[in-house]
Amino acid sequence: MTTPSKEKCYAAAMQMLVRREHSVVELTQKLTNKDFDRADIEQALDLLIEQNYQSDERFAAEFIQMRFNQGKGPIKISVDLKQRGISHFDLSMYDFYALAQQIRVTKYGDEIPSDYKEQAKQKRFLQSRGFDFEQINQALNKIFTLHSPLYIKYPNGETRVIEEIFQHSKGVLYFELFWEKDPKYSIHLIEGEITGDGPWRVGECSFHVLGCNHTHPQMCEMHSFWQQELLQRPEQFRANDVVKIALEKGAILPDDYPINDARYR
Repeated sequence: MTTPSKEKCYAAAMQMLVRREHSVVELTQKLTNKDFDRADIEQALDLLIEQNYQSDERFAAEFIQMRFNQGKGPIKISVDLKQRGISHFDLSMYDFYALAQQIRVTKYGDEIPSDYKEQAKQKRFLQSRGFDFEQINQALNKIFTLHSPLYIKYPNGETRVIEEIFQHSKGVLYFELFWEKDPKYSIHLIEGEITGDGPWRVGECSFHVLGCNHTHPQMCEMHSFWQQELLQRPEQFRANDVVKIALEKGAILPDDYPINDARYR
């Protein structure tokens, strides 16, 4: 049997939920501030959950979409959710790399700054928005100067992790991971104009930074395995042949290209 105080507590919580979704932690805090008894709060919330008027999962989905639309990065969103009592959520469907680029361009324009102080200023801005190191670097780098791993996505949805990428007079030349095992089918020329600042489009394909924050688990696992093999069995890799083969296939290298890539030392 309900009491007047329980009915009032339930009604107060329902009014909050009518305005917007709330997490259990949020409702508990607000109802506590209204001096409702702890037991009444718990019973009211249990009933609301049972009736599906309250859902932490629904709240999290709405909250993530709202923060994403506001231009917030995954670090900021994660912290905000945890403060609201949400520990399990999925950010993988959101392209924070593209969002970081969009936010930077909106505030500072299309041109990538060459001045170190200006770059640092823009990085601090993106950091304050909650973007991670890889997302910030992509937003301020071009495809051929990135140090982060990349992957290509074909029109049919197929993806491949990239070991090396070069500019080519016809577009982009890239080497897949473990290309040494079958060079004939693992070195590809993608023809077309390079557009965008991340993701980049070339012809009908797109190139992306490989985000390893649980967004591309299979490809990240493959890239990690390649790195381990590179360290443990360097004799299996033809590191010194990469540039030679790329040039033979028409790659265009800048004068300061690091022929002896530090990755292979």
